[in-house]
Amino acid sequence: MRAHRLKLVDTSAKPRRLTATPEIRGYIPAHRLGEPTRCPGCGRSHWWIGSVAECAFCATALPIVTDGRLE
Repeated sequence: MRAHRLKLVDTSAKPRRLTATPEIRGYIPAHRLGEPTRCPGCGRSHWWIGSVAECAFCATALPIVTDGRLE
């Protein structure tokens, strides 16, 4: 029988914000409302908008960025 080990976690350390460090998180394509956006999958620019933006041709889904503004 294998014993379970507990991991000690320091909760006083400030968490790192990965969204503020693009060199760590990498490039994230996103759809911005009101701006032309090309699909990274097929290069076309027709989108179905819902909770995400979905390419009408190849179904590539992108998150929608609103910059904190209500659209």
